[in-house]
Amino acid sequence: MFPVILLTLGLSVAGMPANNFISILTDSTNSAQTIPVGKTPVSRADMMEIARLATIASNAYCPQDRQLQPPRKGENLQRVAKTGSVVASSREREPYEDELPISWYISHNPSSQTLTLALSSLPSLDQTLELLSSSPTHNLTHGLSSNLVDLPSWLFPPEVLPFLPPPSIHHSYIPALETRGTDALVSLLGYLENPLPPFQSGTDILRSVLTSWSTRHSSASKSQIKHVDVVGHGIGAALGLLIALALHLEVSGPAAASYITPLPEIDITATLFGLPRVGDTVFADWVEDLVEETHGKLKIHKITSYADTVVHLPERHMGLVHPPVGEIWVGADPRVAYACRGEGKDRVCSEEMELSKTSLLDHAGPFAGVWIGPGSCRRPELAAHMGF
Repeated sequence: MFPVILLTLGLSVAGMPANNFISILTDSTNSAQTIPVGKTPVSRADMMEIARLATIASNAYCPQDRQLQPPRKGENLQRVAKTGSVVASSREREPYEDELPISWYISHNPSSQTLTLALSSLPSLDQTLELLSSSPTHNLTHGLSSNLVDLPSWLFPPEVLPFLPPPSIHHSYIPALETRGTDALVSLLGYLENPLPPFQSGTDILRSVLTSWSTRHSSASKSQIKHVDVVGHGIGAALGLLIALALHLEVSGPAAASYITPLPEIDITATLFGLPRVGDTVFADWVEDLVEETHGKLKIHKITSYADTVVHLPERHMGLVHPPVGEIWVGADPRVAYACRGEGKDRVCSEEMELSKTSLLDHAGPFAGVWIGPGSCRRPELAAHMGF
C-alpha cells in the first residue's frame, strides 16, 4: 500500500471544528501541562508535522531503497529531495539468537543538527498481540506470576530512580530492549560522542579553507548534535519511550562527563504512535516528573489513531497505566486531531474508550493521512515511475 497523504488535498473548511486551535508539536512553548482540560483541536501545522513523523515511523519497516522521503520540519507534504542520510540501521547488524524482528534506523540532518531514531513494531499485529499477552518468565524479584519487572539496571542504575518501590515495566519489552533497543541507544551515544562531519557544498569548502588561513584551529569542524528525535510505532513506540528516558539520563547526569569526549547537552523529543501501556503507576509518575523537571529538554508526545486497540494493551488489571504526558488523538474524522488532557479521574479521548469498542485496524492509522506499517513501503515499480 502506498501511503495516501490526505493533507496534500487540503483540509476542507467543513471538516474543521470551530473551536480554537492549539499547536503542540510545532510550538515549543506548549506542553502537556499547558493543554486545556478536555480535547482541543490541533493546528494545521501540527497535522502536517504528524504526517511527517508518521512517514519517518513507517520507513522503519522498509529497506532503505524503498523508504519514502519525508519533508523537513515545516515543509509542505510533497516529494522533495533527500534532506538527510541514514547513518545506521538494524539491518546492517548480525541478528541475535531468537531476537524479536523489530527494525530501526538512525538518520542525520546536518542543517538542523538532528539525529532521528525510528523504530518499527513487529511485522504483524498477531505478533504484537501475542507479545503483549505473553506469560512472564521466572523473575527473582517479582516471582513467577508477575507481569511486571524492574527497569533493567544496565540502562537505569538504581541511583537514578528516586522512587521506592522502583518503577516497573511489563515483562514483554525486556527481550527487545536487551537487543535492538540497546543497539540503537549505543549507536545514538556513539554519534553524540563522535559527531558526524557536516555536509559541505563547494562554497562551504572554499570558506573553510580561507578561514583556516586566518585561525589557529583546523577548519575540519564537526556538526555537533543539538537535537535527538525518537519516533516509534507500536512495540517500537514502547522501546522508543524507554530509549528516550535512558538517553536523557545518560546525557544529563554524571555519566555524560565520563566519556572521552563529554556528551553535549541535547533536546530529546519522543513521538510515539500507537503506544501500548509500558509501566505501572510508579513508572508513569516518574516519567511525568522527568518531563516536568527538564523544562522542555525532554518531550514526549503520544499520538493515537481513533479506536486503536493496541494503546489499551496490556490491560489495566495488570497494573499498567499510560504516563500523564498528554495525548494527540486522531478522531473519527481523520482530518482532525485533538490535544487531550484529563483531570483527576476523568478520562478523555482514547482513555475513555472501552477495549471492546476498539479496532485493530486503527493501529496503522491513518495519522494525518499517513498509514504506518510494512504495507506502506514504496513499491519498486512506483519508485522507478516517480523518479526516485
